[in-house]
Amino acid sequence: MRAVVGRHVVCHMMADTEAELEGMARRIGLSAGWRHGDHYDVPLPQRAAAVAAGAVEVSSRDLVRLRRSRR
Repeated sequence: MRAVVGRHVVCHMMADTEAELEGMARRIGLSAGWRHGDHYDVPLPQRAAAVAAGAVEVSSRDLVRLRRSRR
């Protein structure tokens, strides 16, 4: 899912566990400021790095379904 944050186009990154989310954020060089609750906003330049590091791209519909299943 893409969104515009300030002057950045971003996508959202979630993970199955807190450790997995934080580990991926460190691997692709995201600072804690990009974290928003249960996900990170990922600027497009880091998106390719996330996918190369094993992130799985999902549709916005899938992302909503994942978020709802955690409630």
